[in-house]
Amino acid sequence: MKEVLSSAGYDVLEAPHGRDAVRMLQDTKVDLFITDLIRPEQEGIETVQILHRQYTQIKIIAMSGQFSNLLPAAQHLGADATLVKPFTPDELLHTVEAVMGNAGRDVGDRPTA
Repeated sequence: MKEVLSSAGYDVLEAPHGRDAVRMLQDTKVDLFITDLIRPEQEGIETVQILHRQYTQIKIIAMSGQFSNLLPAAQHLGADATLVKPFTPDELLHTVEAVMGNAGRDVGDRPTA
């Protein structure tokens, strides 16, 4: 994902799990947060809830494969979009652009993902 988004002109930050990612947000402004629903130390559903409650300006994309039945719950709890794994690079970019409203923008205008 990082390679696909970076190649499309997005600045990408990574965190090993949701708890670290949420901590990073205290010092770093991001426009988009992408999380898997099954994560070590802090499940993606919990991360979505925290982001939706504490960082209302951040757009959220939740993804899952084996537990894709949880994606509607993630959307109900605040995710702006969901992706079922496996997904193609084009599906990822289309979803990011739809959530961020970037369709047709120049690469230099794209926010941090």
